[in-house]
Amino acid sequence: MPMQRTRPRTILLVEDEAGNTSYQKLALEKCGYAVITADSGNKALEFVEMSPDIDLILMDIDLGTGIDGTRAAELILQNHDLPIVFLSGHTDPETVARTQEITSYGYVAKPSAITVVDATIKMALRLFEANSRVRQSEAKQTAMASNIADVIVIIDRDAINQYTSLNVEKWFGWKPEELVGTSVWERVHPDDLQATQRFISTLMTDAGAGATTEYRFRCSNGNYTWVEMTVVNLFHDRAICGLLGNYHDISQRKQAQDALLKSQSLLNEMGRIAKIGGWRVDLQTGGSEWTRELYAIHEVDLSFVPTVEKVIEFDTPAYREMHRQAIRRATQSGRPYDLEVEIVTAKGNSRWLRILGRSVSTNGVMTHRVGITQDITEHKLNQTRLRQSEEKHKKMVANISDVISIMSADGVLSYHSPNIAKQFGWSAEELAGTSGWDTVHPDDLQRVQQQFSSIVEHDNATGTMEYRFKCRDGSYKLIELTAVNLCNDPLIDGILMNFHDITERSKAQETIKALLTERELTLKEVHHRVKNNMNTVSGLLSLQASTLKDPEAIDALENAERRVKSLLVLYDKLYRSSIYDVVSVQRYLSALVDEIIGNFVNSENVRVDKRIQDFDLDAARVQPLGIIVNELLCNTMKYAFGAADTGLIRVSATLSDGHVTVGIQDNGKGIPDWVDFENSTGLGFQLVAALAAQIGGTIRIERGNGTEIVLEFEL
Repeated sequence: MPMQRTRPRTILLVEDEAGNTSYQKLALEKCGYAVITADSGNKALEFVEMSPDIDLILMDIDLGTGIDGTRAAELILQNHDLPIVFLSGHTDPETVARTQEITSYGYVAKPSAITVVDATIKMALRLFEANSRVRQSEAKQTAMASNIADVIVIIDRDAINQYTSLNVEKWFGWKPEELVGTSVWERVHPDDLQATQRFISTLMTDAGAGATTEYRFRCSNGNYTWVEMTVVNLFHDRAICGLLGNYHDISQRKQAQDALLKSQSLLNEMGRIAKIGGWRVDLQTGGSEWTRELYAIHEVDLSFVPTVEKVIEFDTPAYREMHRQAIRRATQSGRPYDLEVEIVTAKGNSRWLRILGRSVSTNGVMTHRVGITQDITEHKLNQTRLRQSEEKHKKMVANISDVISIMSADGVLSYHSPNIAKQFGWSAEELAGTSGWDTVHPDDLQRVQQQFSSIVEHDNATGTMEYRFKCRDGSYKLIELTAVNLCNDPLIDGILMNFHDITERSKAQETIKALLTERELTLKEVHHRVKNNMNTVSGLLSLQASTLKDPEAIDALENAERRVKSLLVLYDKLYRSSIYDVVSVQRYLSALVDEIIGNFVNSENVRVDKRIQDFDLDAARVQPLGIIVNELLCNTMKYAFGAADTGLIRVSATLSDGHVTVGIQDNGKGIPDWVDFENSTGLGFQLVAALAAQIGGTIRIERGNGTEIVLEFEL
């Protein structure tokens, strides 16, 4: 209840004529006012600065020398919010026009009876107080809307932004003034533009219709982020007069969806159905389910069995057919609806209800209808400007999916958005006055309290935490809580909290983790079996070679065995790498060279100099590269040195400007001039030439002090 005044209203009377001042002061005091007088505009300015108790200024326009009343009023209003009533003996249009350019609360012509002056003062005070309440309410609602997770917009019929909540800069980098007056389409990704335009156009002509879509929104830094846009057609609502929409950043949800599709390709789509209603109708059976609040709204017992026709019978006759047609359209075409109807409850009380509903389909078949019914009786009964302003902002909050709450500085919940009943089953009244800790899962309680205490201790501190929230039915939902300490903001005077249900997102993430773990286990088993099989093949070749007498046959099998081992080294590198499509050339060739040289009996007489750069090469070209190196090194070890000779083999690999050069150099006997890769009849050189061509490279022999074979190709 408002506090009772303990002092009379104080009037500052600004009048330069002493006789008029005395008479008017006495008359006003008889009406119950405390009166301060000033005989000039400058003195009026001084009194306003010195006296904080002035409730209204009664200002004469013509004040003789010095500044006149209109100028004095302008200077006062620059620093003070006070109601001013002008008092003048001049009623000519020019004088009246001068006062209209200033924020005033009345004009009284001299001479007027004190009853007229008193009535004008009382009316001005009531109007000023009403305007103050409106401004405070609008400022509070704006502060709440600016700190919630979703961005609120109003769009006109030309798809021009007419309103954007202040938090658009927090989430997307744009200042509100940068968006207002611009087209929605300017910030829609080109690939999403046509679909988004079709989505908006379908809602333009259907009053009350609402729907949700997803598209990529361009932020101020030029990057695009995925948003979920929920839009309701409220052109018929004078408070909104446009499409009311809210943007919700779903980039993390999109990233989770993309990760699942890329890792397993098992799920075709992911979606989320937000249950925003207080009722549900099964279209197959006709059965209905109500929340407890709906029973209270209709003033029926919990034993009442709701059906569609029973619900419509509560409507007054003027609204029944409209209600039936909206349900019929929703059932036949899936068109959502937003109705306001007048009902008579079971106890005979008249109430206004707002009903929002939509049909849900499975595999293209309408299966059920869901919605919410809201008692808006008070909204209909109160037509004042204050109530209209509050109604506008309440509808904004009621159309978002997240729950908004305020906790006072002493830890008591003082406010909950109405949709808390839809999301968690609790009514706002049930939680008001409590600490709210009973709704936190016991295993999460200590962690959440610690995080929350750091927010409470610092003004403007923000924080985000995840925990399990206890619903009224005893079940738990995983929520993401964003809290902002606005205790220093008189409009909020507490901790503003935003509750976002992330249950489905968490389930999707757990599914992704399980699928990735299963994939890793499968790959490890496959890798193990492949290595075993390759080792078996290598062993069989070695065993078969040991049973032969023909040197050529033995040499052929040993060459085959070395080629298999080369592939085994490659596969081992791929298997041990977390990236399967590229291989480190340094690690692969270094291990391969050691493996090949070690297979020859004269390896102790040969020194190997490895000059291999560390760069990555795709697995498709590493395999033929390994076979080429294997063939060339085997050829060098067999033919370049005598049985007792010592020798040097230099293996190099470099990358420069995308050009790869691989060299095998020895200081041995050298290759005869008549041997080259184009005309060789040997299997080894033919294989090397073919593999070099396969990877798009060239190979050549350089003779001199020994032999160097150079392979070159582009990365």
